[in-house]
Amino acid sequence: MLDTMFSAVLSAVIAMLFTLTAIATLLAIADSMLKARKAYARLMNEAALMQASFAVTAAMQKMPVQSAPVQRARVMAMPQRRTQGLPVQLRPAGLVPAYAA
Repeated sequence: MLDTMFSAVLSAVIAMLFTLTAIATLLAIADSMLKARKAYARLMNEAALMQASFAVTAAMQKMPVQSAPVQRARVMAMPQRRTQGLPVQLRPAGLVPAYAA
């Protein structure tokens, strides 16, 4: 009895989740369609104006004039020279190591 009741509740919850997901999807599609219709109408209006030899201009926006940011020279610390460690082995110019030949 408890098993069948749990199964019925679980199936009802799953059905409700699917229903809510479907409703949210339909609302998102409807919103996109409304926005697309509005954008298409605006484009057709601009196309008609351009065919009538009018120039479509964008609305001007007030933008504050800002000075360019000042770039300061980066001060970098010189790396410390290694005074300890492996000695540097110098070889005369023109000699090629055996593995490089």
